[in-house]
Amino acid sequence: MEQGRTGEHARGMVELLLAPARAYAVYAFVKLELADRLHEGTRSHSELAEQTGTHPEALRRLLRMLTSLDVVTGDDVNGFALGPRGDLLRRDHPKSMSDLAILYGEQAYPSFGQILHSIRTGEQSFPQVFGTTWVDYYVEHPEAGHVFDRAMNAGNAFFSAVPDAFAFAEAKSVVDVGGGNGALLEVILKANPGLSGVLAETPRIGDSARERLSATGVADRCEVVATDFFESVPANHDVYLLSRILHDWDDEDCRTVLRNVRAAVDPGATLLIIERVIPVDGRPSLAFDWDIHMLMNTGGQERTLGEFQSLLDQTGFSYSHSATLPLDVTLLVATAE
Repeated sequence: MEQGRTGEHARGMVELLLAPARAYAVYAFVKLELADRLHEGTRSHSELAEQTGTHPEALRRLLRMLTSLDVVTGDDVNGFALGPRGDLLRRDHPKSMSDLAILYGEQAYPSFGQILHSIRTGEQSFPQVFGTTWVDYYVEHPEAGHVFDRAMNAGNAFFSAVPDAFAFAEAKSVVDVGGGNGALLEVILKANPGLSGVLAETPRIGDSARERLSATGVADRCEVVATDFFESVPANHDVYLLSRILHDWDDEDCRTVLRNVRAAVDPGATLLIIERVIPVDGRPSLAFDWDIHMLMNTGGQERTLGEFQSLLDQTGFSYSHSATLPLDVTLLVATAE
């Protein structure tokens, strides 16, 4: 019996050690636009190799590996088709994760290789690889910045659950602070026709968000305001939303952001925080993986519920309750004191 468990553990460890190969295989699949090509129908590996300018045998082996991960289906004889996971890598999929795969492959994974630097020093490893912080990198490399912006909305499976997790209908206006291209705010506004919204973003992101929102049917109820949330946020609204913002920053920066929100509102205003909360009961969670991801790439961290409550207590908010969303995401509700 013990020997059998040892074998299972050994296999599991080998799978862990091979995880980067799987991740980079997905990255190559996206960069070669194979999901888009297979969406048009079943293709042979030789046909795909000709279309992508790749080595036929090497591509066959890549596709064969990806069949075991449900990214593609098929075989050498009958050709390859798009699998259920691979469908999410189409660029035209409404919930496409293709930009997330590119972001990981070209920025996140290289910094992961410097994990020992982060563990030894507590500092980001991203600057070790790219010579600057992630914020400055995406300003200096606009195309990579656009990929980053789109990638932030790639894991948006939880967006549709947000309107049901909080009674937005009782409010008149909501401010999405650092809300990216406005995808989450759009979902909230469409579910609440009587609600108006403000997207508070940097000018770089806000300009592209404005174009996107103009085609969504909510632009007449949504204002885009250029904002540096380390300086201030739009004032005098009912609900403020921080979706996956705080995990990018250390505690002191988080306190700055939260104090700026508190300074902008009257007592009784609502703050919604959407993050992956680290469980303290030992259950598995994506929050643990993201916590290390933040350490290396942004200098931020995921937090326990108690750690969030402490930040709120220090900045003039009172924690109320929380709701569970998909992808191990939590919606925390707090009130300005």
